[in-house]
Amino acid sequence: MNRRMLLVESLESTLFAMQDYFEGRGFEVLRARSRTEAEAALLQPEITIVLIDVRLANGEGHGGIDVAKSARARRPETPIVLLAWYATPELQEEGRQSGADVVIERPCRLGEIAEIVERLC
Repeated sequence: MNRRMLLVESLESTLFAMQDYFEGRGFEVLRARSRTEAEAALLQPEITIVLIDVRLANGEGHGGIDVAKSARARRPETPIVLLAWYATPELQEEGRQSGADVVIERPCRLGEIAEIVERLC
């Protein structure tokens, strides 16, 4: 089975580290560094799971919440994982309301994220 992940992360070093990690576990990883890139990537076929950093750089604030809403609208059955620094109860709730299946608080190990990804896929 082909597994394709959309990874939305504005920090390039984190984006590439996560891409390498998940490609090593059999995923094809589509990368997006902004809300605009993520919106375009959501048009790609057969995305198995979407991982989104809640706080996108470049003044997008909690732009990841908006990306999650778009992902849920375009791909209702695709699991969505939000990654958040300081995942307050309010942010956790906002993430769930945006359509996220899981909100993971950072910092965390990639292995923890991978366990959740495997469970959802």
